[in-house]
Amino acid sequence: MNIHWLTSVVCLFLVAVPAIGSAAGNPYEELRRELARARTQSGRDIAPIAAPVPPSEPAAKREVRRREQQLDLHGAIVEIAEKNGIPAALLATIVVIESSGDPCAVSRAGAKGLTQLMPATASRSGLRDAYEPGGNLDTGAKLIRELLDKNEGRLLAAAAAYNAGEGVLNRTWRQWPAETRDYLDKILRYYPQYTDDRWKARLPRYIADASAASCRQ
Repeated sequence: MNIHWLTSVVCLFLVAVPAIGSAAGNPYEELRRELARARTQSGRDIAPIAAPVPPSEPAAKREVRRREQQLDLHGAIVEIAEKNGIPAALLATIVVIESSGDPCAVSRAGAKGLTQLMPATASRSGLRDAYEPGGNLDTGAKLIRELLDKNEGRLLAAAAAYNAGEGVLNRTWRQWPAETRDYLDKILRYYPQYTDDRWKARLPRYIADASAASCRQ
């Protein structure tokens, strides 16, 4: 092989390919220079890379947070019934018949909430928001206790007065509204079935901690 030709090829290779580690052949150095040029042209630093989006909240934590914003209806019925001296099964029966556990329920006559309080009853009891579940339950339980006391503990008489007003007790059974007679029929059927906490199967465990504003939405 011609030694001069080989020497020429080697020299050409050395000229064409920069040495490893030189500025011209270092991609990181080129990137640094490119960033420096961009900063100079924009007059400010390059915007930082956004942080990665955190993973979505675990379902268990979402459920806990959701329940913190709700009312434990089962627990509230037991606590409020005991406070007012009536069986939890009786208060639960009233709630099932009146609203099926819907805190935003409204009747054609204008009764509101879990125990279907009339506006006059709520106002007389000092309850500002008849939709608020805890206050509604407490006011309804107080009224049931009051009617039981007035009627010597007779459940059907108290239930009839709760449904149609105390004046209904001054009339004969045949003069009672059909709605009231149907109401008492439900009391007789449901109440015995709801002893030993069996009423819990008929009502949701958690309900929205409702208010007049949220129920209107």
